[in-house]
Amino acid sequence: MKRYRAMYACALISGLLLLFFSGNRYMFALVIAELVLPILLYSMLRIELRQIVYDVHVASSCTAGEKCPITFEFHSKMPFMATGIVQVEIEFRNSLYGRTMTQELRLPSVHAKKHYDIVFAPDVCGEEHIICKQIVCYDVFGVCSVRLKPLTEQVVVVMPRTVSMQILEERAPGGQLDGRQFDYTKKGNDRSEVYDMREYQPGDDVRSIHWKLSGKLDTLIVKEAGNSTHYDTLVLYDAGKCHGDQVCNEEEIGGAMDFAVTFSQKLIEINRPHYVAMVAHDKLGFYEVESLNGLLRTVYQNMGIALPEQTGGALAQFLLEHYEKKFSKLIYIVNGAFPDAIYRLAQEMELTAISITSEKDAVHTVERGNSTLIEIPVSELHEKEHFIHI
Repeated sequence: MKRYRAMYACALISGLLLLFFSGNRYMFALVIAELVLPILLYSMLRIELRQIVYDVHVASSCTAGEKCPITFEFHSKMPFMATGIVQVEIEFRNSLYGRTMTQELRLPSVHAKKHYDIVFAPDVCGEEHIICKQIVCYDVFGVCSVRLKPLTEQVVVVMPRTVSMQILEERAPGGQLDGRQFDYTKKGNDRSEVYDMREYQPGDDVRSIHWKLSGKLDTLIVKEAGNSTHYDTLVLYDAGKCHGDQVCNEEEIGGAMDFAVTFSQKLIEINRPHYVAMVAHDKLGFYEVESLNGLLRTVYQNMGIALPEQTGGALAQFLLEHYEKKFSKLIYIVNGAFPDAIYRLAQEMELTAISITSEKDAVHTVERGNSTLIEIPVSELHEKEHFIHI
């Protein structure tokens, strides 16, 4: 619009110069008209924009790689005469990657009721915040402008894509570990194991009262039961924005998430409940996955959590807490190169490690004891069917 304003200013200066040298009354009338026109246009623009009601509609979720239309809806009670172009500046902010992109839209003049569809096709998963930074309406000559109040922020959860994959079991699934394995991370109904102790509250089962401790403390104390179930399989997702000094691209990171979610889904399909673990807010969180709905709910809730700066953090916490002693089968999924610690762990437990990388141009597989390390090029991730032995 600066170009149109510059052209109008040139026309006005030219008219003033011609008037100065000629003194022609018609030229004088033309210059007056040029001076009054912006004021008239601005006044009409403000009056017309009082009649407009506008909104934006976006789907609450979509899948990466698919189109997610954004619809701008404008209502007006009367046709506009002064309003020309409507310029909208939209910011797309992905919480998962911490990435921000801006797009500028130029919509034609609003007359009566109109819908404008903008195609939004995110390539990778994550929680996308769609923020309308500003809406500016220009007159038909592009000289005057009026700003409208920005629209409310919209949030779209972009879910991971499905990878074509088959899981081939070389052994019978373990399901739960043999014997009674106590999980200290959650409550349950096993009264033989104590999860926590607290003061008695009305409605508590009297059988849970710890009478000896209650007598010593002179107040009723109850025992909260623990959970004696513990699945033997863990899917450890270890994504990060960088690997050392090398910045990982979004295609690698999104590909690793696609693979991890699909792998967990395939485990459910072969009736193998398991845990999924990932770093969230600098802590390693564990999520029990027993059904497809539970998996999708977990993924949906974690799409807005920012990724760690470095890969390998989940594995480091896993080894620090010696979680390898609680699981007999580990599926480790990372974007970029494997961290060095994975090669040592491969000698100590049954492990299937998958790296989604842009450094390879073909699938590369290495056997280490009972473990398998697989590097999959991101370019082949969605192009071929993958067979994973566990």
